[in-house]
Amino acid sequence: MDDIEDPINQVVKLEHPVSTELENLKFNMITMGCAHNQADSDQIVSKFLKSGATLVPYDQADLIYINSCTVKTPSQEKAIYQSTHAAENGKLVVLGGCVPQSMRLEARVAKLLAEQKLFIVGVLDDAQLQVLLSLIKNRSFQSAPLVTPAFKTRHDPSEFPVFHSTKIADVIPLSQGCLGSCTYCKTVQSRGRLVSYPIEQLKSRFEQALSNATIQELWLTGEDTLAWGLDQNSGFSELFDAVMPLVEQTSKMVRVGMTDPESVINQQEQLIKLLKHKNIYKFLHLPVQSGSTNVLKQMKRRYTYEEFEGLIKNLMEQIPELVIATDVIVGFPGETEEDHQLTIKCLKDLKFQIVNVTQFYPRENTIAAKMEQIDPQIKKRRSLEAATEAVANFNRQQYIGQKMDVIVSEVLELKPEMAEQRIFGAKSYNYLSVLIQVKEKGTHEEILKQCEARNLKIGARVQVKIIAATRVCLVGVEVEQNE
Repeated sequence: MDDIEDPINQVVKLEHPVSTELENLKFNMITMGCAHNQADSDQIVSKFLKSGATLVPYDQADLIYINSCTVKTPSQEKAIYQSTHAAENGKLVVLGGCVPQSMRLEARVAKLLAEQKLFIVGVLDDAQLQVLLSLIKNRSFQSAPLVTPAFKTRHDPSEFPVFHSTKIADVIPLSQGCLGSCTYCKTVQSRGRLVSYPIEQLKSRFEQALSNATIQELWLTGEDTLAWGLDQNSGFSELFDAVMPLVEQTSKMVRVGMTDPESVINQQEQLIKLLKHKNIYKFLHLPVQSGSTNVLKQMKRRYTYEEFEGLIKNLMEQIPELVIATDVIVGFPGETEEDHQLTIKCLKDLKFQIVNVTQFYPRENTIAAKMEQIDPQIKKRRSLEAATEAVANFNRQQYIGQKMDVIVSEVLELKPEMAEQRIFGAKSYNYLSVLIQVKEKGTHEEILKQCEARNLKIGARVQVKIIAATRVCLVGVEVEQNE
């Protein structure tokens, strides 16, 4: 659900790079897809910077690195479009990430490869990334994609990036791959089976992030974040028992990333304990995919709807302030109207506060692609019905009047037509978006300067009072000291 598709719009050059191998290169990074891709991008950008390259806005770049996502057909098409568009505009292109890792050499991409306008790489490990840097330096074009033949550790998870695209957050992969065999998914083709990273390496990464003054949040990620340890006859509580004593000595916050329900259904007591920790955001992303057990079986999801429903009800009973996000796929092959109505009932009964509704897209080399497909118009109707039901159940009004401590995470564009100066973005204790409305007036630059003079800036901790709520965010004003 963390889709990122904008190029990085800043200039970064290390004063003392490790080498000068790419000292004349200006590059830009486009990240698509999930937080794990974002973590990979931060490491890749860091490697380029350490080699002397300069990160610049898209228009100024000689080379565009596209870290792609293959979870849906539109995602793959966007990656190929970005590649061809950049090449047509005279850019050298690296198409990396999950698309080339899991697909055959597509004709449009093969053409760019033959024209020596493109490097094709997959989900790289550290050694292959170093090979890529040498290829770029020498303009040694490939005759075939440089993809990972065997799934192993991509990057040393203990290595702290010198660059963070999120500015105040360190995105930490706990593992790679998954244990599932979902009939519609290409994740295993792109990322392999679950490999949990060693506790000592992760502990070292936590220590570095916690000691960094700029970092205020630790985002934990993976294809199935809380599956950590299941490949080693362990469970996520072993890892968190080792790292949370470090975190609780600080005021920094931890966000737990997307987790498949089957990984935590049998660890509910440990999950509740984790989510109650003061340094953990009261937020969890658990994709249900369908409200029909019959459809879940066809998807090869490893739980029934009844098991999922029991998990959600238990979590909400134990942690009422918890926000649960979910994903729904409509129009899966074989989904009947009765199955669809069970999904609508799921949304109505469980009242998720964040829902991502997606029409089913058949992915190449998956079992579901070979099944009899549902008419596109039926999928479109069901998608609209599910989205309408999801929105109808969003309820943010209970937050109005609440006071909450938030961490400023972004500066927003000031829109001339907006009377209120909602210029800063933050997150609530349960990871809902909060717009902070300030009293300062003037141009964007003038307001930022006035706010910074009183330490209101990215990374600052602010107490706000919620004065409004919309379907997408809360709106807060700063609490005065005498309130």
